[in-house]
Formats: sequence, C-alpha cells, structure tokens
Amino acid sequence: MSIHQREIVEVNFPLPDGTFEPHPAIILSNNDIIAEEEAFVCVMITSHNFNDEYTYRLKDEMLSRQLKKPCQVRCHLITIVQIKHIIGRYGMIKQNNFEEIIRQINSNLFRVNLR
Repeated sequence: MSIHQREIVEVNFPLPDGTFEPHPAIILSNNDIIAEEEAFVCVMITSHNFNDEYTYRLKDEMLSRQLKKPCQVRCHLITIVQIKHIIGRYGMIKQNNFEEIIRQINSNLFRVNLR
C-alpha cells in the first residue's frame, strides 16, 4: 500500500488512558521514512469538541475530501503506526494547513522556537 505525508488515514489510536479507539489521523512522517520503515508517525483527529491550546480546527476547504462532521486535530496526541494497521483512507490535508499543524505541534509539545 502506498501512503504519503499529509494523508488522512483511520487507525486504532492509543489514547492517554491506555485504551485504543478508531480515529482518523494525519500522517506526519515523510515519504522516505514511510517507505523504509513501513510505518509512520501520525497525529489524531477527533470529532469531540475541545477548546484548548492543543486544538487545530479543520475546515472542509483545508482537505481534499469533506469531513462527515466538524473535526479537529489534537496536536499533542501523536503515535507511530505500521502501514498494515490502516483501517481506512480519507484524502489529504493541504500543504499550508499541514505546515500550520506542524508549527502548533512544535509549540505544544516541545516549546522550541525554531528560526
């Protein structure tokens, strides 16, 4: 299966309480790493309505395919998944929005000011 950075896939995502639930996720890893490792790092998407510093709200115009309901990226929930564990595929996020998510992940997780 050929997958790519910025693609939205569904995976059984590990939650902070130790359980796993099916969630869409955006692939963060670059395509070379995906091909070499047959795995990828991704960030969780949810339809639950949070309003905190870890939220990046998604809009239909940011995506190649519309969402079924309002969703947001949870920029602090990141995991690694093997390609063989993908449940479904849902299109791509646009490059400029992907870059905004990467900046927010950096701000939320690492608090490193990159130049």
